[in-house]
Amino acid sequence: MIQLVSLADGPLTIDANPTPRPAGGGSCGGGTGSKGAQENNAGRTGNGGFSADQMSILLEHVSASTSALPSPRVKKAATSTPPILGGATNMEITLATYREWSDNPHLGDVQGKDMTLRTARAIYRSLYWNPLRADALASGGVDLSVFDMGVNASIWRSARLLQQALGFSGEEVAGSIGPVSLAAADRFDARILVNNLANRQTAYYRSLANFSIFGTGWLRRTNARREAALAMIQSEAAVVA
Repeated sequence: MIQLVSLADGPLTIDANPTPRPAGGGSCGGGTGSKGAQENNAGRTGNGGFSADQMSILLEHVSASTSALPSPRVKKAATSTPPILGGATNMEITLATYREWSDNPHLGDVQGKDMTLRTARAIYRSLYWNPLRADALASGGVDLSVFDMGVNASIWRSARLLQQALGFSGEEVAGSIGPVSLAAADRFDARILVNNLANRQTAYYRSLANFSIFGTGWLRRTNARREAALAMIQSEAAVVA
């Protein structure tokens, strides 16, 4: 397992393999169901990386982190001041995550402190950005919404929320993003889709048993995510105009 500190709300635990396989759900490269069966890595591709604007927004989220609220994925008793798991952090990436990602268990606090922006980008890209096909989503605002939710609540959860926001139902909500989901996202108005996503993300957080304890932070993060995404869409529209 890898431990990583979410961008604004504290530590979470993810599989070392960044493709979760929960019961009834698919990986981010495959899926089941009428649309889910078509969701594979064939077809549309992207450049597999962050743009300068996207990384800038990511790091703004990191630098603005002032709470230690846990991700919904943390399986531990809630406390008023939960510890940051996984050791020292840099750009909200724990030393434990850095060791796991680099396949070097001997990395120490000094190496973690000296971790470069290039390495941080690679970690976020490989664990979240690429599995979520964020580079292939049409709008910068949509990709930010999907990516940031993936960091906080798992790539599988974020993919499912995107598919639900796109109008998928039943087995179509496979928790995998492929050509079908990407084509559906292309047909959506980006602003409407970002707002749909934010509403569904909010509903997900509210459904959690420990929402009364950590909900304020989760909703603050969701609002910041929505505002940043809408600002990106507005900026893209201004460039096109």
